[in-house]
Amino acid sequence: MKKGPGFKPDEIIFAVTDRCNLRCKHCFVTRKNIDLTPEDSINFLKSCLGSEISKIGFSGGEPFLNLNFLLEISTFAVGHGLMFDRVMTNGVWWGTEKQLKNSLESLYQTGFDGKIGISWDSFHNQSPEQIGKFCTTAFEIWGDGTVIEIQSVIPEERHGNHLTDNFRKLAEILGCKTKTFLNTRTGEGSVILENTTVYIKADCTPLCYKPEDPRSWRAKHWFRENYCRNSGQLLYVHPDGTIAPCCGTGNENPSLKIGSIKQTLLEILKQAEANEFVQICFKTGLLSEVRREAKKRNIFPGKTQDPCAACSLLCNFREQRFPCHQ
Repeated sequence: MKKGPGFKPDEIIFAVTDRCNLRCKHCFVTRKNIDLTPEDSINFLKSCLGSEISKIGFSGGEPFLNLNFLLEISTFAVGHGLMFDRVMTNGVWWGTEKQLKNSLESLYQTGFDGKIGISWDSFHNQSPEQIGKFCTTAFEIWGDGTVIEIQSVIPEERHGNHLTDNFRKLAEILGCKTKTFLNTRTGEGSVILENTTVYIKADCTPLCYKPEDPRSWRAKHWFRENYCRNSGQLLYVHPDGTIAPCCGTGNENPSLKIGSIKQTLLEILKQAEANEFVQICFKTGLLSEVRREAKKRNIFPGKTQDPCAACSLLCNFREQRFPCHQ
């Protein structure tokens, strides 16, 4: 029987805060107005030095609403040879251009040299002008026209048209041309904005639904097993300090919590080794477990191409939060 690689994280993503200046319908984050503290996070990072953990990233909520955390953690990371993945942002948390410039400048001064990922789609609904101002400010401060990435979720009813219109408007603002690589049926794929100094890749991905949403279960076939390669092999630190083994949409499930930031990396890894769902997702295979459960009892309302939906529903069932489907 084929097995996965096991859980071998090499990155930490800090969900800096659950606060956000936007309220997007597709967001899965629970809002409790909690911020991560730099002190606990730095202590945890100290226990990771010399391990396989080599890079860090920032998510949220909106990370720039807890700017001091970004600055302190980035400063520590640079001082101890850790690499950066990206900081995700909606790009419109600022009230004035001065605030925008000062905040980005302070992050740049820490030595942060990762990507800045902007979440931009019809759910976030930022204007191209706002995103354009954010991009040009970041390009100026970093002196790098490739520092920006865009992540877009495709709304079911629009199939990417609204997104590509916005990308064209942004391209005009930035003096770029666009190259479109989108599936004409689903809208999935990417759009490239570029000129001689600027290169922005916008990845367009399908909308994910919660496990209780019937739209999660309309697929003809099950998802392909990849042992959570797309969203796993990392430590995701929630704003309350709890840690999950992935950044997938189900990572707030109690069954996927493997410890707290107040512990050491070694303790977290030992607890992950003993966690049933970590072993299922990264070693024995989520698809195999899903098929077993589907044969034993009717807990799935259909099939899904989204492994996170299947994982979440399985977690909910094991935690006895959802009944079987009759």
